[in-house]
Amino acid sequence: VLPGIRLVDIQTFKIGPDTRLETVVAAQGARYVEGRWLLEGVNRSVLNGDAVQTEHLPSLEVTSAISPKILDVLASNPSELSIRDLLVYVDYLERNGLDAQDYRLVLWRKLLAPLAYMAMLVVGMPFVFGPQRSASVGQRLLVGLLLGLTFFLSNYLLGNVVLLYGFPPLVGASLPTLL
Repeated sequence: VLPGIRLVDIQTFKIGPDTRLETVVAAQGARYVEGRWLLEGVNRSVLNGDAVQTEHLPSLEVTSAISPKILDVLASNPSELSIRDLLVYVDYLERNGLDAQDYRLVLWRKLLAPLAYMAMLVVGMPFVFGPQRSASVGQRLLVGLLLGLTFFLSNYLLGNVVLLYGFPPLVGASLPTLL
């Protein structure tokens, strides 16, 4: 996937109703034009029983459910995606019977982020407004930093551990905040 809605080194396979390979298409590149993919430098092989018919085409139009928006998501790190893009991609993965748990976890983390920030604010308040003479500023700062680091690491690790054991991503995203 290249910037500017371009693809390179594409191979597509068409499988018939009897689960036999019918057509193999190899293209040097593709671009998205008016709702369709235009494959360029195409070699198409049609399999008919024991015979294979091969043809070279300069271009070939293909209709596909894969849109440029989905490809933009594929090329991005899940944590860099917006909530809207995550929703679109999770829906796409589920419609195609693919595993969307990693993306769901990132989505839930983003949706629950304000709650996590509020929890950290409440936990951090005693270090700022606590008794001024019982501990030095450095000591309170160190304890606050360690507590924040513990929360950050538990938020990251618990989410992934929850996915590993097959629990819903919502549990992994909300458990550290609730704790």
